[in-house]
Amino acid sequence: MTIGTLRRVACLLGGCVLRRVWPDTNLIRNGMGNSGRYCYAAWLWHLVRAVDGGLRRLPKVVVELGPGASVGVGLAALISGARRYSALDIVEHATPKANRRVFDEMVELFRTRTPIPDPDEFPRLKPPLASYDFPAELWGDGLLDKMLRPERLQAIRRGALVNSAATRSPNPPELGGGGAGGGAGERKTWGRYIVPWCDQSIEP
Repeated sequence: MTIGTLRRVACLLGGCVLRRVWPDTNLIRNGMGNSGRYCYAAWLWHLVRAVDGGLRRLPKVVVELGPGASVGVGLAALISGARRYSALDIVEHATPKANRRVFDEMVELFRTRTPIPDPDEFPRLKPPLASYDFPAELWGDGLLDKMLRPERLQAIRRGALVNSAATRSPNPPELGGGGAGGGAGERKTWGRYIVPWCDQSIEP
């Protein structure tokens, strides 16, 4: 299955597939994957482009191929409403320390509805968007505020996705995350970071 087909199927199922269009080594060398602003910009860029391309609702499940220096783009997806994220890579680059720093930075960016950083700051995010205003209309009435409730964000930040190293298990326990609540009864990981992802039997 090609990446294009995978993306179309994901959109139909309410999910989203992300893939880096440049080598991870560039992200790591330039430190962009360790930047909350970069991960925030990358996620919103992908989201706006997907909506322009026909995505009818915010994705509940996000899969990223080659996340690089952090799982920050996936964390941006979770902060803004996704329920589950899978990061798939060949070499482990992301660290819990980087994940926590990027997560905290992005929470403030979402809370203040910061405009999407434009190509002057991150020229590799292209083609350019028609507008770099914060796309508040994607969340409708009060939905983003619900996603940004402190208890939900704390549940994500405490989860294994943020605080653990990569797993080599294709099906770790407690996979997934809850919706808007983030209460104690919900699953704790919110996703998984699998390295190396080279086994076709592993489902994203």
